[in-house]
Amino acid sequence: MIELTSAPTVYGQKVHIVLEETGLPYIVREDARRGTDSENPLGRTPALYDPHGPDGLPITLGESAAIAFYLARKARKLGPESARETAEFDYWAFMISASLSPQFAAAIYLDKSAQERVGWAVDLFRDNARRTLRVFEERMATRHFMAGERFTVIDALLYPHLAVSAQQMPGGLSAFPNLERLRERLAHREGVRRGMAVLAA
Repeated sequence: MIELTSAPTVYGQKVHIVLEETGLPYIVREDARRGTDSENPLGRTPALYDPHGPDGLPITLGESAAIAFYLARKARKLGPESARETAEFDYWAFMISASLSPQFAAAIYLDKSAQERVGWAVDLFRDNARRTLRVFEERMATRHFMAGERFTVIDALLYPHLAVSAQQMPGGLSAFPNLERLRERLAHREGVRRGMAVLAA
């Protein structure tokens, strides 16, 4: 049984969705601690422990994208189906993790903390997030999901940002109709709904 330490954040929701969509058995516990240990050196959530990992040996993983890809490979679902798709999946996953997520996180944090002093920084991070969203918007002009005609781990990594992070920007996704259609499409998936509800208040 996979054990997941998580929280009701966009990072936890990404993993919750992949677990629900793959059907892998798991238990989840909420842990607000920020301490460190040898198994989870950054002390952040989500963190996964699989007693039956590769080669039958236990494995512990952190970072939502790494966990999501591990689960997709383990279940043999939601992952790339060719060498070309593998390269494209890596590209989009890194864009979400390294470009989109930090911009949203910084804008939301600064907006809540001291907007009167750092309003310029909030605007900068929001503009960077919108610039990244435009790349996803263009890709979604001719497809139903990020990989084409099937739901994949990339959609799971992106959805919480469309459903939560982007909604905290002025105008939400109103300037990104293709992404708004994707958000609506994904919101109707049972696995996505269940994943977003994990640990929700």
